[in-house]
Amino acid sequence: MTTEAVIPEANANHLLWTLFDNTHYGIARTRLLEIAQYGMTKEQAQILYIIKTNGGSVTLGKIATYSMRQHHSISTLINRMEKVGLVKKTKLPNEKAFRIIATTKGKAMYSKLTRESIDFVFAALTTEEKETLNGLLLKLQKASRNLLGLDRTLLLESQSQKLLEEETD
Repeated sequence: MTTEAVIPEANANHLLWTLFDNTHYGIARTRLLEIAQYGMTKEQAQILYIIKTNGGSVTLGKIATYSMRQHHSISTLINRMEKVGLVKKTKLPNEKAFRIIATTKGKAMYSKLTRESIDFVFAALTTEEKETLNGLLLKLQKASRNLLGLDRTLLLESQSQKLLEEETD
C-alpha cells in the first residue's frame, strides 16, 4: 500500500500545492505540540523570535511584513500577548507606530523553547537538499508576496532611491 495521495484530474501545480500544504500542516502540528508544552502558541513564539532577531524591539508593521500576516491580526495578537505579560507596546514619539519589546517573562519563556521537532523533521534532508529547498521556498515566497502586493512599498522605496541616485549623477 502506498502513502501517496492521488487526486483525480488535478494538475501538477495543484498536486504540488496539496503536498506542500499537507507537509506544512504536519510540520506545523509537531511544532505546535512542542511549543504548547511551554504554555505558548506558535504565533507567540514567532513574534518573540522576530523581536529577538531585530535587536529586541520592532514595530507592528515590521512584524506584519516579516510574518506575512495582516496588520490587524498582528495587532490583536500583540494585544493578547501584552495582557499575559509577554510583550510591551511603547508608542513612538511623534508617530502613530508602536515599538514592541519582549518583557522579561517573554524572553524567559522563549529561551525555554526547544526546537527538537524542527531538527527531527529536517534531519530527513541532506545539507544540499536543505539548501535547494531553501532556494525554492524563497522563490515561492517572493512570488506570493508579489501577488499579495506585500513588497510594493519596498519596490517603491527602491525605485525612489534609484531616481534620487540618478538625479545626483
